[in-house]
Amino acid sequence: MKKNKNLLSLLLSIFLLIGIVSPVLAVTDLGSVQKEEVVGSFTKDDVQETKPQQTNLFVHKLVADEYNLGVPVDHNGGKLEEGQLGKLGTNVKGLDGVTFTYYKVEDAKKFKEMVNYPAAYASKEAVEEHLEAQATGTVVTKNGGVAEVALADGNYWFIETDRPTNITEAVAVPFGITLPLMNQVTVEKHAPGTVYLKNVHVYPKNLTKKVQLDKGFGKSKEGIDSSMLKVWQETYGPKYENYLNDKAKIDARIGSTVPFESKTSLKQGQIYKKLSWSDIMTDGLKYNEGSLKVTVGGEELSSSEYTVTSLANGMGFDLVIENTEAIKKINEKLEAGDVEVVLNYTAIVTKLAVVDSPESNNITFTPGEPTHKNDQNPINPSEGKISVTKSWDKNLEESKPVLITYMLIDKTTNTNVATVTLYGSANIVSKSVNEGMDIEVDGYNVTFTGLNNEHQYVVEEFANGYDPKYTAANIIENKENPNTITPTPPQVVVGGKKFVKTNGEPDRITDAITTNRLAGAEFVIKNDAGKYLKALAESKIAKEEQTVKKAKENLDQAVETYNKLPEDQQDDQAKKVVDEAQDAYNKAVKDAATAYDWGDNRDEALVLVSDAQGRFEITGLSYGNYKLEEIKAPQGFAKLESDVEFTVDENSYTKNGDIEYTIEITDGKPKYDAKEVKNKNLTIPQTGGIGTVIFTVVGIGLMAGAVIAMRRNKEEA
Repeated sequence: MKKNKNLLSLLLSIFLLIGIVSPVLAVTDLGSVQKEEVVGSFTKDDVQETKPQQTNLFVHKLVADEYNLGVPVDHNGGKLEEGQLGKLGTNVKGLDGVTFTYYKVEDAKKFKEMVNYPAAYASKEAVEEHLEAQATGTVVTKNGGVAEVALADGNYWFIETDRPTNITEAVAVPFGITLPLMNQVTVEKHAPGTVYLKNVHVYPKNLTKKVQLDKGFGKSKEGIDSSMLKVWQETYGPKYENYLNDKAKIDARIGSTVPFESKTSLKQGQIYKKLSWSDIMTDGLKYNEGSLKVTVGGEELSSSEYTVTSLANGMGFDLVIENTEAIKKINEKLEAGDVEVVLNYTAIVTKLAVVDSPESNNITFTPGEPTHKNDQNPINPSEGKISVTKSWDKNLEESKPVLITYMLIDKTTNTNVATVTLYGSANIVSKSVNEGMDIEVDGYNVTFTGLNNEHQYVVEEFANGYDPKYTAANIIENKENPNTITPTPPQVVVGGKKFVKTNGEPDRITDAITTNRLAGAEFVIKNDAGKYLKALAESKIAKEEQTVKKAKENLDQAVETYNKLPEDQQDDQAKKVVDEAQDAYNKAVKDAATAYDWGDNRDEALVLVSDAQGRFEITGLSYGNYKLEEIKAPQGFAKLESDVEFTVDENSYTKNGDIEYTIEITDGKPKYDAKEVKNKNLTIPQTGGIGTVIFTVVGIGLMAGAVIAMRRNKEEA
């Protein structure tokens, strides 16, 4: 009779090992778990015949993407093997960093009430009000999700008081247990209910849901000059299911505004202490400081509720939310359901954007401090190259590619000069490099080429599911962090068009490859609305203005001197003097120029002038239809009476022409990459001159645009 009583007591106690809370779980294709599949095992060292003074309680915190039907399941207090854990659900593993707070409950009546209504006693406030007592202690899981505590006889109540942010739901938490316990199954020679358990294992569980993040373009129209964004398409905006897919590229004009939007879905049940987003752009884009708006669950946060740190030279920003009230507001919303955080901001397309080379805007999220910054000492390239060496804390499986974005930061200029995004080994999703640079890929390692040996650089990284640890400017170790989310970047591209001014007649020198090319023709550009393209410069560049004027005077003097020379003295050395003066002028203009805009006054328009080979070009325009208006014909030729229509698109700068920009035969075929603009001659034209681009500009604003005629596609550099 006494044995039966002990057995009954044993069974009543052991039932408390089961998590008290048992939420409804969805049925999955994995089926259901049976009690006999998860019977814990004991050794002779886990039991003793006399009652122990203390019981060693091992709390194993499990986490899974999804649990099978039947979980939580009755458990006997023994240790489960890895194979048994796998039967509980999908991706079941131990979870470190979970804090359990426990209470010794002296009042049996109150303990019974807690057992009967566990959901009412899942928080510290509720438990301590009920017991009128403080916590007995806390334990934290580590080394594979295990927390150990030695407890004397009595009733105990365990609640979960802290956990990693990606946890969304607790299963078998809170739980109660009465110690000591007796064996429920036969252990060696001991029949059930005949020996005490020295070591008891319990398995409270959690579910995880991964935060979702994607980035695209916003719907704002202010300051935009983009043919694509004029007609909004849903594919331009952020979509969570596309976060690892290629993004739509949109066109834009230098100086115009590009709206960006990112969305982050935080999951119900998650608890946060800090949230951060880092946004880094290539240097053809510049973050518009002060444009950021943060919306949480449809409610815009005030600027006092978060911190924005702008990166050098408009390269981007770090956003951190850790304000007590803001975090409290977010966590309260997460108790009721998923919460979406929306970031809206704009960037300006800069003069550094190069035709047909996309500019990238990268973002990453992590529930903590931003991790991208590389504080190691910068290094100089060797023969114009810097190679990135990467290692991982775990071996990557080829079936699970990682999305990684590398950003090469020029610390001499504090700009992001090159970016490449990989999705899987050696698989380039997108890249953006400054003129003359390129990127070579070997697995997840990359080499940046064409760098300035006099400059110093560091590499920074966004890696989806990983945090970087920088051991040198170009050496990165990655530690797995499933809470770090990085999507593929949206990209912006500028277009352009090349032209050749001719008399329409076969060329006498080049054996009819092309026609006679004319220097000195002057053009302005108009859009569909009849407005003229003008170049703008910052108001603060008085010094640069003087540099431009001086360089123009030197160039004019060099050209005049050259033209006065007898033909037999117009040799390479004489041409070199003109070339150097032209290069100095181009550099001065480029340093001063900042943006394009459209205006009504033709006298303020950017003027393009054909060189000795008849060439001139425009880059930095958005896609669309435009017109050339000739304002001055070459000497001895009639000015065009009508405008010349042309189109800028993704092929207009390197293809879709009817004449070669530079006379060059490849495989016996001309490269038709420019549009021919013909003039009728009035008299026999003057020939000769120099092979440089001549610019006529009005004021510093027009000088600023002259650099466009000198720009070349990066691929030709």
